[in-house]
Amino acid sequence: MMRQKLVTTLCAVAMLAVAIQAMAANVKVVDSMGGVTLTSTADSWYVDVPGAGTVTLKDNKKTFDLTFDEADNYFVGLQKGFTGQLKLVGFESVVIPHDYVDVSRPATCTEYGYCMMSCQYCDGGWFYAPGLLCGDPECTGVHEPLGHNWVRAPEWGVDIEPTCTESGVWYWTCETCETWGVTYPDALDHAWTFSGCDGEFSYFVCDLCDAEDFGPPCGDCPLCHPPAEETIVQKLNELAQGITLPITGPVTLIVDDVEFVFVSNSGNYGNNTLHCTKDGVKYKLVIGGDGAISVVLA
Repeated sequence: MMRQKLVTTLCAVAMLAVAIQAMAANVKVVDSMGGVTLTSTADSWYVDVPGAGTVTLKDNKKTFDLTFDEADNYFVGLQKGFTGQLKLVGFESVVIPHDYVDVSRPATCTEYGYCMMSCQYCDGGWFYAPGLLCGDPECTGVHEPLGHNWVRAPEWGVDIEPTCTESGVWYWTCETCETWGVTYPDALDHAWTFSGCDGEFSYFVCDLCDAEDFGPPCGDCPLCHPPAEETIVQKLNELAQGITLPITGPVTLIVDDVEFVFVSNSGNYGNNTLHCTKDGVKYKLVIGGDGAISVVLA
């Protein structure tokens, strides 16, 4: 009697497994809660619910309302009887083992890449798997976006170079992902150079485009007011006329309360050229063959 009962039980279990596999394609879930998933394995059904409530399972002939007390994974045993009717033969809360698969992906120009394993049944079962995809022994599992590799792309349009007064148009493409874009480099602005003075106005010309324009009124222009270094040289020349020859040591000249000390680089004085550097500007005190002394920019 015991043996007959055991055989009957084993047959019922086998029949359940076969029945579940045979009917798997027909069973559907009517989700009245939102977020309910129904998963089948080789011999079982699992319902994953987000909270307490009722979910309906149905096939072509019969429906079952399953009431859940809380959010969890639930095993649902289903079987078709000899008449083809759907029967509920098991229902309990269970934990489904994670089934991990490789979901690694390489980084792109704009998106992160990952070396990662994830459970195919749930969103919560995942972990980084450093080196799984890239093979890098220093991999952390996360790869930064690569960034675009921009090159000029005349095939997308004709580039227009910026001028002194107008911005340009440059076309670009990424060699990695073929994304394309356009930039508008700013206008260059004029590069003005003093070109002359007519006694009334000063004039300037652009070194880039040959444009011409008026400058400050005559009297305030570079010709009438030379740079500070040239003014200093002029004053140093006036002071140099009072130097007594022969020169036997360093010579100090004072312009606007600033000392300019001229020395011999070789340490020998007499009729040698003397040198002075002040605020990054180099000056030379030169003694001519006729004994005339002058100061010039080095």
